[in-house]
Amino acid sequence: MEYVSWSPLFSVKNPHIDQQHKKLFQIVNEFHRAYKAKENKDYIFSILNKLIQYTEEHFRDEERVLKASGCTEEFFNNHVKEHEKLIEEIFQLNMDLQAGEKKTLNELERFFDKWLINHVLEEDKRYLDFVK
Repeated sequence: MEYVSWSPLFSVKNPHIDQQHKKLFQIVNEFHRAYKAKENKDYIFSILNKLIQYTEEHFRDEERVLKASGCTEEFFNNHVKEHEKLIEEIFQLNMDLQAGEKKTLNELERFFDKWLINHVLEEDKRYLDFVK
């Protein structure tokens, strides 16, 4: 069973961004499965690194789409700040895990809920009218 499943509720009505969000969900599910199954640390870190790299790529693409969409400068800057905050948080998670800090599955789920689900449903939905 997947930790989080894509549904039309998550759509921002931009096929490229929606496809990237689906890919992020897939990587989060892969990480969740591996962590829950207590897989080898190297494998878990390889998934987390893949998530970080793909997130950075996605945020660059999303920001490029937003910039070209004609949204206000204030909206754009606020969204970029949200991205920067999320990147800091995922890097901190990676550092914590690398340092051997134990995270419960519930802690990780709260992190991913806030980071991925809430960001897409709340923050990304705010630009819906700009990127259609």
